[in-house]
Order: sequence, then C-alpha cells, then structure tokens
Amino acid sequence: MSPSPNPPKKRGNGCAALFALVVLALAAGAYFYATRVLFPRPTAQRHVPLGAHFLARCDFVELATSQPVRERILPVLVSKELDAEDAHAKVAHATLADDLAEKTGIRLPDDARELVAASVDGRRWVIALGGSFARGRFVGGLEALLRERGYSGWSRDGELLVHSLGLAIGQADDGTLLFATHRDTALAALPARGDDDAAPLPVPTKGALAFAMDDAAWSGLVGALPSGLPVLDTLAKVARVEGALHLTAAPSVELSLWPKPGASPASLAGELDTALGVLKLASLVAPDDPLGARQALRDARVTSDETAARVMAPWSEAALDRMALAAVELLAPFFSRD
Repeated sequence: MSPSPNPPKKRGNGCAALFALVVLALAAGAYFYATRVLFPRPTAQRHVPLGAHFLARCDFVELATSQPVRERILPVLVSKELDAEDAHAKVAHATLADDLAEKTGIRLPDDARELVAASVDGRRWVIALGGSFARGRFVGGLEALLRERGYSGWSRDGELLVHSLGLAIGQADDGTLLFATHRDTALAALPARGDDDAAPLPVPTKGALAFAMDDAAWSGLVGALPSGLPVLDTLAKVARVEGALHLTAAPSVELSLWPKPGASPASLAGELDTALGVLKLASLVAPDDPLGARQALRDARVTSDETAARVMAPWSEAALDRMALAAVELLAPFFSRD
C-alpha cells in the first residue's frame, strides 16, 4: 500500500497561515489609519482646565463635511499641489501654512480634528487643538518659523513658547496643541486628564459647534444684560446651559437649559416660550436678516423633558452659505499663494 502524499497538505496550511497574516496586517493598518488619521481619539477635551466655567467645542469633521464649508471654505483652506515648474517657484509662493507644515510636520487646518476653548474666570483662556499631529515638534518648529519671519517678543520657556504680553503656546505629550492667554494657564493645561478624572464641565460631543456654561458663567452673562429686558427674570432661573449648531442635512440650533432648584423644566419651558413670543414680535421690525437669526427665532420651538427645557430652531441653508462666503473673504488672504 502506497503512503498518502503529505507535501500538498503542508503547502495548503502554509498558504492559509500566510493569508491570515495578510488579513491581520491589513486590519491592523486599517485600524491605525482610522484611529490616528481619520477618526483619532479626541484629546483636546482632556486638557480643559479644572474649574472651567465656560467651554466651547468645534468638531472639524462635522464642520468640514457640511455643504457650505465643503463647497465654499475647504477649497481655500486645504492644501493643494502647486503648478510650479521648479522648487524655486514653490518656495516663492509658499504660504504661512506651508512654512508651518515644513517646520513642525503639522499642516493646518488639514490635520485638525477638534478644538476646545475654555475659561476659568472669563479672563484666562486656553484653546486646545487636537488632531493627527506630529508629537514633540510644534513648539520648536514654530519658534524657528517666527524668528525667520521677523516676529518679535517670543521666547522659549521650558516646554512653552511665550510672548512678552503673556501669551503662551505649548504641545502636550499626546500631540494636542495649546494656546493660552497666560503662561500658568498653559502649564495647567499641558497634562491630560485620565479616563477616571471628572470633567470640569460636560463637554458637548454633538454638533459642529457647541458650548457649555455653568451657573457662574451664565449668571455673569445675565448680569451683563440691560436691566430693562423683560426676559431677565426667566433667564435668572437657569442654572446651566448647553448649545449646539448642527450642520447636517437639516441645519439646526439646539439649546438645553437646566433650571435652578425651585423651578421645574416644564415651568421654565413655559416662561421661555412666552419670552420667545415677545422676541418674535420684536423681530418683525428688524431691518434685515443676512445671517438667518430672525427666521430661526420665528421658527423656534420650546419643549421640556424630565431634566431640562429644550429650544430647537432650524437654520436657513442660504444664511449658512452667506456666512461661509464671508468666512472665505476673511481667510483667503492667509492661505492665498498669489
């Protein structure tokens, strides 16, 4: 009896193992690209200082995929290949964004994914910018770029780049870029909070643009309003506010208002609805509405649930398009190669 042939069986096992390794490598590469490039772990919100009373967040992914930004603003901002015949022409037409990318390995705004601005007292601010950033190069590269371009007043102070007026710039270990009004504010924001550390304020994670205010910040804002406004008594019953601008297929603005003890969400919603009625009547005499605010006010609706009063209003796509065109006029000089 002749023995069974074993070599083909071993070859089949080897092919299966090779195929499995290729699949694992592709999966690992896809995971790395998705988590580090397309959808990196949000890091900016981990640098909100303790005790912050106000914060605002910008989601560049939702912002960039919205129609007004995608069609109007991105063609001005994103990097493009130059129609230059040689390297000398490319250098002659380099923009600030090009020089920054060369010095730091970071191209803005292409590599940015999330921005969070926060303040403890309304005077000291920090802006944390997160994204797919090269780590450890930004401060030194920016220092060299500012020196080459002749900007004075900047000097190196340990991990920070500081200005004689007090402004400070740094980069955290996780790559997050930090821009602060004061040196000590930047230093306090450098360490990232851990997963178990309580956030000073709930960071809104929905919406292209969003903000959150606690009782101290909201009370300060209400106190700065003219004393004759009829809505002041209603606004004084609010303990905390969150808001968001959604740039989806149906753009909208959303406000959530949590009442102070002694007021219920339903009663607060009723008073807000009455106040909105007064504002809607007043808006009838407004001369023009290029930004769509008057129309949004007229279409606003107030509801409530077990925890808060909610105000929802659709926002005109035409008005958002006009805003995008205005933004292009402001930004174009900084990114133009002419």
